[in-house]
Amino acid sequence: MYWGRILHIDVSKRKTHVQELDDDWLKEYVGGVAMAARLAYDNIPKGADPLGPDNALCFANSAFAGTMVPVGSKHAVCHKSPLTGLLGDCLAGSYFSASMKRAGYDEPQCIAYCEKKALSPSDPDVVAQKTRRKDVSKLLQELTASS
Repeated sequence: MYWGRILHIDVSKRKTHVQELDDDWLKEYVGGVAMAARLAYDNIPKGADPLGPDNALCFANSAFAGTMVPVGSKHAVCHKSPLTGLLGDCLAGSYFSASMKRAGYDEPQCIAYCEKKALSPSDPDVVAQKTRRKDVSKLLQELTASS
């Protein structure tokens, strides 16, 4: 199930916008890595520095995220790899993909460089109402368990 919406997040400008997708696009790039790779291709300029501000992180949920399908709540992340200079991707399973689906988005896409480390909540109620960010610089010095 798809909502047909991508949430674009530009962290350097602190702006967001929603892009509506048509059914043909969703049928051509079915979930996960295929969608994230297409978003990376469309949004990372040729010659972009993998560690620079033009390298977008493109997330995409699986077609089954947020459903009762066993191990269906997965998402992919694509970017330009600093190691190879080519497309880099990873696949993960967590509550993140289900939360984004419940909030009404198929893919959150994070674009641009952020001077301060920041966190956008994945709670579906918060995301659905208004996206916001919190400065989490102080948490970077803590262990995972204490943060």
